[in-house]
Amino acid sequence: MAYAAPYFYVVGSHGCSRKKGKFRLSTFILARIRVDPDGRPVDQAGNVLTGSEVHQAVETTYRLSDLLPRADEAGAFFGKGLDAEAKGLTIEGMAVQGQDLFVGLRAPSIDGRAFILRANVDELFKPGREPAPATALAETIPLALGSDVGIRDLAPLPDGRLLILAGAASGDEIPYRIFVVDPTGANLQELVPPQSDQPTRAEGMTVLEATDQEIRLLILFDKANTPPQGVRIRR
Repeated sequence: MAYAAPYFYVVGSHGCSRKKGKFRLSTFILARIRVDPDGRPVDQAGNVLTGSEVHQAVETTYRLSDLLPRADEAGAFFGKGLDAEAKGLTIEGMAVQGQDLFVGLRAPSIDGRAFILRANVDELFKPGREPAPATALAETIPLALGSDVGIRDLAPLPDGRLLILAGAASGDEIPYRIFVVDPTGANLQELVPPQSDQPTRAEGMTVLEATDQEIRLLILFDKANTPPQGVRIRR
């Protein structure tokens, strides 16, 4: 999920299952929900929607599925199973800044590089059901995160840069790592290296506060017995 006023964005994995690479249409949807400052679903005029009207706040599209196969190198893995051998493409992170929507791929990891795809929000949610045209933005941003390291989440910073929560692309879990990068893919910097005492299976990250002095984050884990972890990064 991601938030950029006035929308919450929700993206499916856009990947097939680990078992036999089964296709499920519901995982290939990108949606956004228009909300007011209090988080209530609203229509285009800002009127609060309730009950059976709530669906009017929701827009869905399959156009991201049109763009992912066009991603340099990573696009060849679109539609493959998510097992360690097939290395099928799968989304696990998303961030929105202005008209740019960024999706971070957990897999594939190719030669020590993970991938972000940048697309245009207006092109994705254009009225109608036509596929994304060949001219639609689909910029691939490769990032040298390390061997078999993929993107678990993305979070935007006020200065326009992206935070990256990284973990295992496939196979055994590893302690998480946190990177920061310009939206062009330049100036990649590791902020939190892996440590043996870090919990594994980190799956989500949100920025609580970002100042000139420090960044405060909350890290979430895909384990029932692992509580969220607060992280402070000095600048």
